[in-house]
Amino acid sequence: MSDPSAPYLDDLPPLDGPAPIGARDAPPGRRNARAILAVLRELVPGAAGPEHGAATLLEIGSGPGLHAAAFAEPLAPLRWLPTDHAADNHGSILAWSESIPQGRARPLAPRVLDAGAPDTWPVDATDSVRVIFSANVIHIAPWPVALGLFDGAGRVLPKGGLLMLYGPFRRHGAFTGDGDVAFQDWLLSLDPRNGVRDLDGEVIPAAAAHGLVFDHARPMPANNLMVVLRKD
Repeated sequence: MSDPSAPYLDDLPPLDGPAPIGARDAPPGRRNARAILAVLRELVPGAAGPEHGAATLLEIGSGPGLHAAAFAEPLAPLRWLPTDHAADNHGSILAWSESIPQGRARPLAPRVLDAGAPDTWPVDATDSVRVIFSANVIHIAPWPVALGLFDGAGRVLPKGGLLMLYGPFRRHGAFTGDGDVAFQDWLLSLDPRNGVRDLDGEVIPAAAAHGLVFDHARPMPANNLMVVLRKD
């Protein structure tokens, strides 16, 4: 649980208080929440508007569940579906979700999803997934995980649906900030298959092979990007 005497890193409920009992905290998730939410509010209605009926945003790699809890209410009636390959994260996701007052929109129950195994994704047409969002995943996992994510997104998303990737990226082989060089060294020390991915040389071509067309990349705080891909 967060130190209740410490200043909160965001005033977005329920991130305006300490982590609930049974939940894990993530200061970076608190810091970037408002910036990410602003982009989602701008772009998601175009992919999940009323003409589609009830729609779902599928989050891949929810981790402790801060974003799911903070974004479900502001983006309603869009349903937020958190997933994580590690089942031991699901208790934290549920604890954050259950901290939302009754009567307000909560995330759907979390599901186990391995991004690198798209044949096993626990979603189908009844989920009406129109948007897939993944923050800080493809650089801290082997490249086949990213390839699986593109494969799965290409299968699940309808025409015009969005895949949105948040995190650090290289552009045309170059890092966008000095801190990313040290971050890359740290990632590789964890697993030599990890790494900050090159948006232009790796991500865009690999996504295109699964019918996902690059729309744009939006600069975000701390040298991160929000990469937006659209199902063709």
